[in-house]
This record gives sequence, structure tokens and C-alpha cells, in this order.
Amino acid sequence: MGSNKPSKYVRLSDTTNIQTVLTLLTDYWRMMEPQRPQLVISVTGGAKNFQLDGKKNEIFSTGLIKAVKSTNAWILTGGCHVGVTRSVGQAVKQGQYITKVKRKTHNCQERDHMVRAIRCIGVVPWGYTDDRDLLVCPDPCDFANVKYKVKEAQYHQPVSLDGNHTHFLLVDDGSRNIFRGSDVLR
Repeated sequence: MGSNKPSKYVRLSDTTNIQTVLTLLTDYWRMMEPQRPQLVISVTGGAKNFQLDGKKNEIFSTGLIKAVKSTNAWILTGGCHVGVTRSVGQAVKQGQYITKVKRKTHNCQERDHMVRAIRCIGVVPWGYTDDRDLLVCPDPCDFANVKYKVKEAQYHQPVSLDGNHTHFLLVDDGSRNIFRGSDVLR
């Protein structure tokens, strides 16, 4: 389930300054490339018993992706593989495409890089993320490539990240096994 393309993620405090988050998104994750978004679409709610079947799902997916492509929008969700967020992830998977950006190398030469054009950011409570221990890098000065398996949600249990999101902000407020902590940052 989900994308085979790696997603970028960071664990941060619920009190992290929003300017620090913006610096991460723009300077380190380079999300303004190839162009700045004209819109941010925030999709929230519908974690329980949310079903979009058949024609409704097709209309939702087509409309969302059309809005994203026409405005270079970022999509902001709760990032979990459940409910409306899962439906957003499926729409992103169907509509995703690759675009080319030019970046300067260490010796100041320009080089083409291929990136996913649709940016889908999950703002997720760290304490309610299933298998969160797999996401912890043993060396804080290093970056880790992690194999993360998406699982189906269990009632009143931590949930998996949705694998079709391109970026995750994992918000830690100290809570465990309860869905809270990400709303204030979001």
C-alpha cells in the first residue's frame, strides 16, 4: 500500500516555532521548487466511518487533483492511513506526476533533479503513529532510510502513516496512544 517513493519526515515538538517549520519546508525540503504554491488545501475530519465509493470517490479525487494542478497547491492532511486522509492519499497516488527542477551542486553547477509534483503534507501526532519506533534514527547527526509498512487501522489503536503523502511533520506533545498534539501546529 502506498508509494514506493520515499517520503520526507521530521519529528518535532508541538511548540516548534512556525518559522522553523517554514525554513524546513523551503530551505531543506525545497518545497517551493519548481514554483511557489498559490494555494494550500487543508483536508480534515472524517477519520471514522468515512467512505467514498464509486462515483463520489471519482468526483472527489478528480476535483482535488484538478485544483492542485491548476494552482500548484500543497495538500495538508492528518497524514494517517484512515478515513478522508486515506482518500486524499489515494487521489494523490492516482494524480501524481514527476517534474524536473534545476538545483545547484556543491561546485555551483546546475543539475536537473526529478521530484514529485503534487505535495501532500501529513501533520501527524507522533504519539498516535503506529510503529513510530521504526522512524527514530539512532544517530541524530545522520539521515535514515526507513522501510515502513502501512497497516489497516485497528479500532482505538495508533494508526499507520499514509504512504501516498510526500512529507510528514510528526508532532510530539508527549502524549502516547491518543490522537492529539498536531492540531495546534497545523
